Amino acid sequence: EEEEEEEEEEEEEEVKKEAVQGSLNPCNGVYEVDEMLSSDSFFAVQRSFKRAGVSGSGLLENGFSAAIENATASESVQRAISQYKLGKERLIAMSLQAHVFFSKTDPLTLNHHFRFHLPEWLGDFSMGWGEKSEIKLNGTPKKIKSGVYISLCLHTPLQPGMLRATEFRLREDSGLLKCYHSRQLCFHDGMLIIRGTMPGTGSEGAGSDFELVYRRVSPPDKKISLALRPALFL
Repeated sequence: EEEEEEEEEEEEEEVKKEAVQGSLNPCNGVYEVDEMLSSDSFFAVQRSFKRAGVSGSGLLENGFSAAIENATASESVQRAISQYKLGKERLIAMSLQAHVFFSKTDPLTLNHHFRFHLPEWLGDFSMGWGEKSEIKLNGTPKKIKSGVYISLCLHTPLQPGMLRATEFRLREDSGLLKCYHSRQLCFHDGMLIIRGTMPGTGSEGAGSDFELVYRRVSPPDKKISLALRPALFL
């Protein structure tokens, strides 16, 4: 009887692992912004936080900031801006890429890298992926700058091909972490959809809702996924 119970437990565990794998594998890959489907630009959302006097740093913003800094110093990027008469902000926004890969650990972990990649019609120029950043999806706060933290909470149960989570922005206040902003993340059908509300100022009153849509443009980078392989279920 004990052996039968152990076998049943092992089978249940395998079923759970298969369910996790089925939910996460379609979410892994390289994402870039879809201007047509997004309600606002990445920069517009960032400016709203700046006007309200609160930090706009978060899951994507920190990684994109490093990619933007590298891109603005690139001669290839400057040539593209000059040649195609595109606004610098728009060109940068359409050329930011995020590499998303979920490690099936306990707790589940989101690994992400960022880079600047000019579209093929602008020269097909890519900069290397930045350093890996990771965050647990069990709500553990992660410090991203002095006095500012983010927390990512996974919604369960997982559904095939879909992952939902809530990102909380936290800041230190009298020794406590207090939430000043939250947004919903949904990976589904080759898209990453981020929904939230931009902070309003005293004169504007309540902030306006936004939706940033990123589409999956390619599967995971083989070098990155192989480097993360030890973190996967065997």
